[in-house]
Amino acid sequence: MPKISVIMPFYNCEKFLDASISSILHQTFSDFEFIIINDASYDNSENVVMKYISDPRILYIKNIHNKWIVHNLNHAITIARWEIIARMDGDDISDPMRFEKQLNFLSSYPEISIVGTFSNVIDTNGVFQYHMKKPIHDRDIKKNAFKFLTLSHNTSMFYRNIYNSVGPYRETYQYCEDQDFIYRVLLSGYKWANISEFLYSYRYHENSTNQYRTIVAKNIFLLRKETIKKFRLSCSLQEYFHIYWQFLFQYLFSWKIYTWFCYIYKRFVYR
Repeated sequence: MPKISVIMPFYNCEKFLDASISSILHQTFSDFEFIIINDASYDNSENVVMKYISDPRILYIKNIHNKWIVHNLNHAITIARWEIIARMDGDDISDPMRFEKQLNFLSSYPEISIVGTFSNVIDTNGVFQYHMKKPIHDRDIKKNAFKFLTLSHNTSMFYRNIYNSVGPYRETYQYCEDQDFIYRVLLSGYKWANISEFLYSYRYHENSTNQYRTIVAKNIFLLRKETIKKFRLSCSLQEYFHIYWQFLFQYLFSWKIYTWFCYIYKRFVYR
């Protein structure tokens, strides 16, 4: 089995970091390096990391100044030693069998270059809120890419050569750099899939998300327009409709209202 480089940038995750790190270190597949980047946190996050620092799989980096997620993702992949990259966020939780099942999937389907999973959405107290399902097959992922995000980047495991091919995460699309990266992968001919198991728990923070809500809405809207132009895509009226209503909903309403509306909509699409 190949080795994995797990990359996890974080900022002020003291309350959740213990569970997040522990969920990685207790994976059933254990042959990995764990690159943790502390983006100049001012809370007690570093003390949490120090509880685990004796684990030889951990490479810990602390930024003196805040450099933001895009820089940290690019830096982590640049220094990663292995050819398979797994994403993780400092406030989320991975199922113990996540890596094992994703690696087995990539081994069983060599034509697939990137694989994600279904997610459980939890609140700040770890209480389950709802399921987050995604299309499973490559054709459905590509077909619905402009209707909603068809792969959760934080659940992803992918070959490093994809990153080398499509280029790094871009500062232009701060806060939606994951969607930018996914679009470029999607439209560069790589095949991807989602495992239909809930192997990841995404922690929802309404206050922190709402802080950048309008910026995210604008950046995703501009990203979609750029992607359509760059790759000379022929979008249907339905796809344009989705692009515009999502922009308006993200811009005008709270993130909670927007995500719940998307959740209800997708239940009708993927029942």
